[in-house]
Amino acid sequence: MNRRAILALVLVLIAAAALRFYRISHHSLWDDELATADTVRAAPSRLLNILAAQDVTPPLFYLVAHYWVKLGTSERWLRTLPALLSTATVVLIFLLARTLFGLRAAVFAGVASALWPLGIYMAQEFRANAVLSFLTALTLYSFVELLNGRRWAVWVFPLSVALGVVT
Repeated sequence: MNRRAILALVLVLIAAAALRFYRISHHSLWDDELATADTVRAAPSRLLNILAAQDVTPPLFYLVAHYWVKLGTSERWLRTLPALLSTATVVLIFLLARTLFGLRAAVFAGVASALWPLGIYMAQEFRANAVLSFLTALTLYSFVELLNGRRWAVWVFPLSVALGVVT
């Protein structure tokens, strides 16, 4: 990647992160987030039983969140996981657009996804939405790179598809 592309990516990344972390804990956790935070505190084996009985969401997010809450339980900390994944999604969208259409399109796509209100909203919510968006973007990007002959994509593409299925 040349200097201009790196600079553009860094600026998009800063904007995406700033918007996703700005006032991340301004609103209290709402009902679904509280239920998620409560559910993920269960042991992994019990967690899977709870999900099978009570929730239609596949288990990956809950399993990741189970270990995430071991590092902290504040509203800010809980919402940091989806905010980080949402920021990484913006980077993947930038890279995908650059691969397919060039730097100009990448900057446009990166800025558009960084500023997307629903993306910002989902980034500040302790639910599986940001994980699914991240894995969808990773699947698309790795598929395009697989078609371009990138070796790393041989294992990243099927892994991202599999993880997306259980998200």
